[in-house]
Amino acid sequence: MLVNTAFFSVVASVDELMHLTAARSLGAPARIGFGTRLHYLVVRTDVTAIWGVPRRHRYRVYLAGMASDVLLIATMTLAVAYLPLSGPVEALLRAFTLTTLLCLRLRAQISMRTDLYFVLRDLLRCKDLFGDGLRYARYLLARAAAPFRRPASPVIDPTGELAPHERRAVRIYAVALGDVRPYPPPRDRPGRPLGSAEPGRSA
Repeated sequence: MLVNTAFFSVVASVDELMHLTAARSLGAPARIGFGTRLHYLVVRTDVTAIWGVPRRHRYRVYLAGMASDVLLIATMTLAVAYLPLSGPVEALLRAFTLTTLLCLRLRAQISMRTDLYFVLRDLLRCKDLFGDGLRYARYLLARAAAPFRRPASPVIDPTGELAPHERRAVRIYAVALGDVRPYPPPRDRPGRPLGSAEPGRSA
């Protein structure tokens, strides 16, 4: 447990430093801090300032952490394959590789507003994909329950005022979101679970 925690901390630290470095390479200020995503403790790199740079350059920041994970996995795999390592050292490197793979999977959880979520949001040109998606999911639940309420109350589609392309994206994302939480969602900021990147973000 202690070894896995140490590995996870190293991977998370390297990941956040990569986001920080990528943001500052664009001349945008950034800082690392802690936060939560549902019941997860998360390390976040606040890179809100990258909203002032061209959209195509933001992907460098969003994907910097995943790129560092891939580099670590490749390095450890090559070391195990080609270096004359002792049994314990090889076992530790294999465990480190597995930990990094698990962290990489966490960064792909778009419902948790991790690295790939921010990539998706920018690709779809949505201002608040998570917040709008959550509100739409609640709307669907309210509409389904409307016939059972007395008196029936009107249910208004929260995506009605969005641009057509954004409305389609939000409705599809609401299905992928897959859960409805009882608290109001924060406005989208680029920020993620421990070892994942969030712009705002907190990339």
